[in-house]
Amino acid sequence: MNDVEKKDKFVWLEKVKDFIFKKRKISGGILESWAAVFIGIMIVAIFFLFMANRGHKNLIQEYKATTEDLIQTVKGQNLSLDKARRALNKGAISDKTVPLLVDWVYSNSSKISKKMAKEIVFHTSQTNDPLFLLAIMKKESVFDPTTISSKGAMGLGQVMPEHEEGLKQAGILKEMRDIFEISVGVKSTAWAWDLHLKEAGGDYKRALGKYLGESNKGYNEQILADFFYLRYLCKEE
Repeated sequence: MNDVEKKDKFVWLEKVKDFIFKKRKISGGILESWAAVFIGIMIVAIFFLFMANRGHKNLIQEYKATTEDLIQTVKGQNLSLDKARRALNKGAISDKTVPLLVDWVYSNSSKISKKMAKEIVFHTSQTNDPLFLLAIMKKESVFDPTTISSKGAMGLGQVMPEHEEGLKQAGILKEMRDIFEISVGVKSTAWAWDLHLKEAGGDYKRALGKYLGESNKGYNEQILADFFYLRYLCKEE
């Protein structure tokens, strides 16, 4: 290779380098350039971790606000827990929000028809905590009314067989397999949730731990996230 060819090759390489690095003069060559790229990636990663943590804090703050709203409603108006929850959920179910909730239920399950989604929303709307129950049922069964877990939990809300006697006394079912009917499944889920919420003194987070049977941060956060989303969806309408 003669001097002219070497010079042409050097010029060509310089042009490629300038194109790649947008003609920025980076001292120290390629190694430092890749180090700069790596540092940039780390900065972006740290930013996203910060935002995720911020989102988590916002979620916890909104959970606390929900619980405090409930407690203040009970204390301020001297209402029972059930009446306070109805006040908190006032306006959540309406002619405008029902179609949105049906679409949300249907889109989050591959196991049910649109008609079944409508039935689930209808029966859930008759409960004290319609939005929270929808969030629970999504997590527990993905809205499949015939689901049975490896531990024996059954139906939309994955209610344990140990509650059979209480459900019978409440007139919700005659035998446990009735829970596979959508109306009975929703009522059974509402009954179990009411039981645990009252045991927890109205604290939703503690009640979720009782409902699951153990403390599970990820479980709580997924349900709370869906609940807050549904509140936002209905509030916007």
